[in-house]
Amino acid sequence: MTTTGRLKTQGIMMLAVTLVVGVLIGVVVERVRVVREANQPRAFEGFRPSRMVLPPFFDELGLTDEQRAQLTTVFESRRDGTDSIMRQMIPELRSHMQSIRDEIAEILTPDQLERFDELEATRGRRGDRRGGFPPGMRRGFGGRDGKK
Repeated sequence: MTTTGRLKTQGIMMLAVTLVVGVLIGVVVERVRVVREANQPRAFEGFRPSRMVLPPFFDELGLTDEQRAQLTTVFESRRDGTDSIMRQMIPELRSHMQSIRDEIAEILTPDQLERFDELEATRGRRGDRRGGFPPGMRRGFGGRDGKK
């Protein structure tokens, strides 16, 4: 192989290695960003409009169209007041939940704490609220803070 051919091959190899390293760094940076973002408590954003204005259990009451309309009006008219209360309450609740997590972290081993975090995250994705807090409030509870 000539010197020119060898230099060309080396240049192509360096370009390929640079591309692979750049992709790997991009993947790592994105994963770190996603994890950090997921562990940041979010401000209460209020109730988002949805197809179901009434909670699902109202369907089991056999409501008439008129009752459904009246109940929808009640929920919609109280939305601002509910949002206001939640904005005041959620930061305090998150702080309280973090203090509970800190106490739990002092009791569990590092492996148990890691598993605890995984279980909390899984429960939040499934939307299981029994024995826990709604997923929006759970964010303030979970996440590592360096304590083990």
